[in-house]
Amino acid sequence: MEKKDLLSIPEAADMTRLTESTIRDWLNQRRIPCVKLGRRVLLRRADLVALIEAGYVPANKENE
Repeated sequence: MEKKDLLSIPEAADMTRLTESTIRDWLNQRRIPCVKLGRRVLLRRADLVALIEAGYVPANKENE
């Protein structure tokens, strides 16, 4: 695992375009997994990508 595979809360918020408070709320609700190293809370980039992909809504083909 490389250093850039783990993101801080501000980095995760920037990547997902959510607020830091939303990321913190979702962590408290256990909607997204995290890694705790001492007092630091880090998020795996792969988990955030999976979260984004889970929310994907395809376009309606009838509009073509």
